[in-house]
Amino acid sequence: MITIFKKKNNGILEILFVLYSILIYYTYGFASVGDFLLLAMGLYVIFVYKTYLLYKPLFYFLIFILFHEIVLSFFLISIPNYFINKNIVTILNILLIGCIAIALNAEKLYNAFMLIGVVCMIGLLYHFVQIYFFRQNVHPIQFPFLPDLGSNSRYQEIGNRPVSFFPEPASYVTFMMIPLFWNLYKKKILWAVIITFSILLSTSTTGFFLSAVLWSLFILKKGFGKKYKIILILGVTIIIYVVFKISFFDAGINKIQNTNFIEDNIRITSGPYMYLKLPIKHKILGVNAANLSDYVQTGILSNINFRLFVSSRRVYVATFWLCLMKYGIIGIILYLSMYIKLFKKLKPLRPYIIIIIITMFSQSIFIGGPWVMQMVFMLVFYKHYKYNSKIGF
Repeated sequence: MITIFKKKNNGILEILFVLYSILIYYTYGFASVGDFLLLAMGLYVIFVYKTYLLYKPLFYFLIFILFHEIVLSFFLISIPNYFINKNIVTILNILLIGCIAIALNAEKLYNAFMLIGVVCMIGLLYHFVQIYFFRQNVHPIQFPFLPDLGSNSRYQEIGNRPVSFFPEPASYVTFMMIPLFWNLYKKKILWAVIITFSILLSTSTTGFFLSAVLWSLFILKKGFGKKYKIILILGVTIIIYVVFKISFFDAGINKIQNTNFIEDNIRITSGPYMYLKLPIKHKILGVNAANLSDYVQTGILSNINFRLFVSSRRVYVATFWLCLMKYGIIGIILYLSMYIKLFKKLKPLRPYIIIIIITMFSQSIFIGGPWVMQMVFMLVFYKHYKYNSKIGF
């Protein structure tokens, strides 16, 4: 553990990038503090490193988005500012992925995720103590000297579930899946157990399920020694025992047992439901609106329960269906190709990619900060493995 705190094992760019994953929730106008940080890092890399990591599937997806949105603009009755602003941020984020990934060192990035991850776990434990020992409601821990968060921000919401520095438990889980995967890959089982416990403390249903899948994939993984498989199985056994025997985890268990699949999993059910209701041309080419909320409000889908799927002008749809309805069949094929190539080329990364594919149908992580974090991590991991095993890109 001490090694992650040593200065020589950490890099400024790596730490800033991991902090970016939290700063994306603070906004100035249409962009987040994280977006500005990512842009600053990208410009620094361009001028200092003068290099770029070109990942072709990502490049093809970017070209398609540019073409799609330009064509779409001719079919919009009026072009809202948020349509332009969103596309500017989207295009910049995709372009900056290659800048950032080429400059980050994999080992230093691991240490950065662990360093910030430990702080986040302490924050989650602090919330846990507040909720279960002092019976207090909590809201996300805010960074000082950052923009005042408006009353409509999720950071202002007060709840009875630990979230640490994140707006919701699912966001915490998305972040912690990277250090969990990385420690299982490095066979650092103790760290993996600690991270898993923190995920369970968040009472996230997604976290329970994804942790179980990730541990199972490593237990079944070929090339993972018998000794480590036994340790993994013991680790899982201890986790299961503690979860079901200690009352602290009752809230999480009850949440899973009492979950109504239709009512409590809007992101899972709304996507296929809405897609089946689309006209054929929109199923193929994507909807003719700036976003799904605007499309629903046009009344084209008059036979759906609008209030069930939309809150505060936001449609709750999982990533896969969001991409399919926004960019059509070609868009979803290009989007999936980014993961398929990495899945084919890099076996060690497959457990993490499987996790991402699962979350495509349960979470809405689409060309935003968490998605950028995932893509940069995978490309840095790929780059590191490529240089160490002499495989082609």
